[in-house]
Amino acid sequence: IKTKYGYDPKDIGTHSWRKGANTKLNCGSTGGPTAAASCIRTGHSMGTNRDLYIMGEAASDQVCGRLIAGLPIHLAEFAVSYVDFVYLDAEASLSGSAPQAEQQQRQAELDVKVDDALDSIFGKERLASNAQIRPLLRYGLASLLYHNERGAYDKLVKDSTLKVLPDFSPLRQSPVFSSPLIRELAQYATISMPWDGKRRYFKEASGLPPHVIMFAYQKQLMQSVESIPEKIEQILDRRQMMANMSVDDLAEHIANGSRFQGMANDIRALRDSIASLTANGLRQARGGQPSASAMPAKLAPDQNYRLLRQYRHASDGKDRRVPPTWRFPSKLPLQTMYQYWHCGNDLSHMPPMKYLDNNDVRFLGKRAGTTLGETRRVMQMIDQRARAEGLAVGDTMTLNQVNSLYHVGERAILEALDDGTPSGRQRNVSRLKVGTVMREIQKKKRLDRLASTGS
Repeated sequence: IKTKYGYDPKDIGTHSWRKGANTKLNCGSTGGPTAAASCIRTGHSMGTNRDLYIMGEAASDQVCGRLIAGLPIHLAEFAVSYVDFVYLDAEASLSGSAPQAEQQQRQAELDVKVDDALDSIFGKERLASNAQIRPLLRYGLASLLYHNERGAYDKLVKDSTLKVLPDFSPLRQSPVFSSPLIRELAQYATISMPWDGKRRYFKEASGLPPHVIMFAYQKQLMQSVESIPEKIEQILDRRQMMANMSVDDLAEHIANGSRFQGMANDIRALRDSIASLTANGLRQARGGQPSASAMPAKLAPDQNYRLLRQYRHASDGKDRRVPPTWRFPSKLPLQTMYQYWHCGNDLSHMPPMKYLDNNDVRFLGKRAGTTLGETRRVMQMIDQRARAEGLAVGDTMTLNQVNSLYHVGERAILEALDDGTPSGRQRNVSRLKVGTVMREIQKKKRLDRLASTGS
């Protein structure tokens, strides 16, 4: 940045970011927002009279937001909707092939799954006290899953081997990336354009300039014209002499038949089983036989393969529960760390961190055992408080169960720390890191010891 643009990134402050946003809003197109809209959106003063008599509204605010988000104001795609969870067969109800009542029932079932996912991530108790933020969290989750499904976070940064979202990012250890049930919702995360027939499932768009609306109408007209030849071909293909079925009709009837569907389901189940065994790390030892530490002679049906020492490290030839690429998720906030401690990462086949021992983390350096011990101590403080309140801490738990434990157990952390931060603000325990908790506990002990000695 310093070589290309001539300034040090450290010199960029809040005011500099705001000036950059204003530049983007007011440059590059004559179809941008008014000066008043950009000043109100970015918080700049417009003078006494203008500040008093000129008020911002939803449309002007939204057009600024769309521009800052990087949407192209000279294209019809500027009218894109927000990302939301919509049942995938919702379009069928438009053509009449699916009853509207059935679609609404499917959508209601999907909404329940989305609410369960939000509860798994943030905790049902925490969301119950902040119910007004749930719609915003829903759109945020949908947007994250939508872009992740399309590889946006796995793209390489220019002139670098790092991804847009690095593998060691704390976000990749959160339930959004580690829970299969949450990741399955990605197939329902969708957007809408004014011409694609799904607009009825989204709230009315705001902040669309008149020329963008005209672009959208033109796009819809172009797609209608381009689809005419294909529709004519389909009509001709289906009109056979002597009322015979066309090839397409035969293929459709065979594919939708019960026998064919049963075979497809069996093949899918077999493929999923093979993929699960492969992904869970069942590997062959160097001699071609299963490793003794990776594959016991007799495995209980409910044995979790993630708990086995299935990863062989080339550096010392030892088998461990984590691969050589694994790193401590030390930057995780406390609640997310508690989730990882008890649930692990299903998609990456990482075991719950509570099952790791010093041998599993020794390859990370001399302090690895100490870091694991400190993490275990903080997590056990939460567990002990939850048990004291009558809750059961099991070996295998769901994210919702873990969140309920944390909601009760975090009081133990709050009691072990000072009431407020050094700046006087109230502590948000769930956002603290394990390292911060340990430092603050040790600091409080030193102060208490000095106070008792002085008295």
